[in-house]
Amino acid sequence: MKQILIAGGSGLIGSSLAKRLKARGHKVTFLSRKGGRKQSGVDIYEWDIQRSYIEGRAFENAQVVINLSGAGITDQRWNEKRKQEMYNSRINGTKLLVEHIKKHGYKVKKFISASAIGIYGNRNDEILFEDSMPGDDFLARICCDWEKEAEKVKSATTGNIYLAILRIGLVLSQRGGYFKRIKQFIKWWMGAPATPGNQHQSWIHMEDLCNMIIYLIENEQIEGTFNAVASEPATAEDIVANIAQRLQKPYFLPPVPLWILKLLFGQMADILTASQYVNNEKIREAGFKFKYPDLNSSLNNLTLE
Repeated sequence: MKQILIAGGSGLIGSSLAKRLKARGHKVTFLSRKGGRKQSGVDIYEWDIQRSYIEGRAFENAQVVINLSGAGITDQRWNEKRKQEMYNSRINGTKLLVEHIKKHGYKVKKFISASAIGIYGNRNDEILFEDSMPGDDFLARICCDWEKEAEKVKSATTGNIYLAILRIGLVLSQRGGYFKRIKQFIKWWMGAPATPGNQHQSWIHMEDLCNMIIYLIENEQIEGTFNAVASEPATAEDIVANIAQRLQKPYFLPPVPLWILKLLFGQMADILTASQYVNNEKIREAGFKFKYPDLNSSLNNLTLE
């Protein structure tokens, strides 16, 4: 049994992960802007990135820290204010965690930090590995700076601390996110991929993502940067068409034009049209086995009611 502190634990990934961790006998606590309470039996401690504050008790006995914090990428239309919030919540949040560990000398053994495949930018048909050059767009810059802050944890303690960074792809979950949203549009007979439609989208089933994090926790000495994506990327059109087929709904609309995407989402349209064919060989070589390595097995598992 390990004591695990999750920053961003109340989000889609964090809440799914916490449920699985508790089922395996681990003790889980969260950091949240609203501390001093419980959520589904989890103790929640306060942290405030703007005030550089973390409630002192949060790190007591914590052996593993998981950093999932960050303002949502697709929650709302991008403007300069929102982009700054996205940047600050990730970079300053990670910096606060690392500095807090260093300042108080906490004996954390493993630090797992989220990143995203957005670090690669729009790469068309190029196969992307962990050592591929990063892109040069806004999301790529966020991810680069995010990872640099996480890497500082290696020098934050006098003892040995293992660091794992996960570059997470498009997460498929029945509880929210992309899958739930596109499913609703298909039910309304409005399902369509973003233009051009043939862009590669590297994705991962929520269960596999949570199991990957658990694998890294329970195999403490495995460290490094890993692409957290399934083995077989799919095109945007394939994903929408496969969901429509399982819902027994027609799929006939052409890809949504770029001008409409920019009207609806602003600069966020760029991530909807980006192509990223990301390879997961490194995490498989570390011993992790996917339960849902391909789109067919993943969509068969997800609730489509």
